Amino acid sequence: MDFIAMEEEEFGFSRNYFLAKEMGSSGKKSARKLSDINVVDEQELREASANIEPKH
Repeated sequence: MDFIAMEEEEFGFSRNYFLAKEMGSSGKKSARKLSDINVVDEQELREASANIEPKH
């Protein structure tokens, strides 16, 4: 293997490592955000949206 091929292979490995690490942590973030959502009854939501006053 020549020097350039070794360098490209090493760069590809490090890039894939960081991409995988980033994807793993993004799953944790989205799971946390989903758990922060409060479940609301559909009828209650419809009533609240009907009472919203337009700004203009």
